[in-house]
Amino acid sequence: MPVGAEIQNYRFIRRLDRQGAAPLYLGEQVGLERYAAVRVLDATDDQANAGLVRAFERERQLLAHIEQPNVVRVYEIGTAGSRRYCAMEYLDGTTLAETMGGEPLPAGRALGI
Repeated sequence: MPVGAEIQNYRFIRRLDRQGAAPLYLGEQVGLERYAAVRVLDATDDQANAGLVRAFERERQLLAHIEQPNVVRVYEIGTAGSRRYCAMEYLDGTTLAETMGGEPLPAGRALGI
């Protein structure tokens, strides 16, 4: 998805991750003026991507039913054309991989996270 593109009421600002078949974007929820992390799966050929689509759908449903302070909230799950998306709460900060810096975390730090 190019910067500035939209799905439903989410305008993409930048890509947050560089891997996977369902990339994650920082989006602005137009009208509510809030940021969201939007994962998008472009499944133009559902037959060829059946396993990927099933995994994406399962992840979306699981996330939507979790209510826990350490898990992001799901704002919206939907489909726009051939694209499936999941818009979630955006939390600015570092990733676990960045925090680890390629090294195992001490046990106390890992438990704190």
